[in-house]
Amino acid sequence: SSTDGDIIVFRSVDHVLFNINRLNLRVVTDGPFAEDFAVSPGEVVELTEHSETLEFLFQFVYPVHPVLENIPIETLCDIAEAAEKYRMAPAMSVCYIRMKLEYKTSPLRVMAYAHRHGYLELLDLTAPLSVGIPVSQVLAAPVSPSLFISWASYNDAWAQVLRKSHVESRMRYGHGRDDIDCMIWKDIVYTLEGRLGDDRGLAWLTDLDALFADLEEKGGKCAWTPANAPVASPKCCQAQLQHWRNDLKKNIEAIQSLSTTGDAQ
Repeated sequence: SSTDGDIIVFRSVDHVLFNINRLNLRVVTDGPFAEDFAVSPGEVVELTEHSETLEFLFQFVYPVHPVLENIPIETLCDIAEAAEKYRMAPAMSVCYIRMKLEYKTSPLRVMAYAHRHGYLELLDLTAPLSVGIPVSQVLAAPVSPSLFISWASYNDAWAQVLRKSHVESRMRYGHGRDDIDCMIWKDIVYTLEGRLGDDRGLAWLTDLDALFADLEEKGGKCAWTPANAPVASPKCCQAQLQHWRNDLKKNIEAIQSLSTTGDAQ
């Protein structure tokens, strides 16, 4: 049986006590919990985390670990931060896996977590999903000042791609000729501008399949084909659409990753 010296008593910020085996702590962490606490009998170690967070965290001290499924993202983030703070390896691993599964639904929280703890691959995986999010929303998220500055530059790079491509492509209703005024192309441009102007905005660029959906068929109604092109060649509108899409794709691929942008490194 454990003696009093084998047990450390921790108290959460909301005054809940946790009796944790000292040796078990040393096995799972190389952080503060691995220290040789000089705790007198009856003494309590005060922690800054809430009991809900510590209830999950201290389960990783013992052989059966929680999988952290079906818990609110806020709770998961608190556990992940505590796991990193105390360097509790099993909890860090599970939290990373769970946070990665949340990157599509909570990109700002996952981005902040990945940046804070140096998970650059996860940071870059999540970054495109933050494109076009209003600045006010990013400022309200738990992102550090350095991450916000880098994100602003990263987001602006996407905006520049859109501006450059849009200006160059939208006026091609003449298909390179002075005697053509193609209403099909104008309709295509109108559709694209409508999509890019809705609530999704700049985020459309992260899914070009969705942005250009149904426009190939519309372009097929164009009355003109490129000069000197074979009979079965795509119509002018279809060719211009493909060029527009390829141009966007090339410029998007050239955008610097968030992890290498400014102060995010």
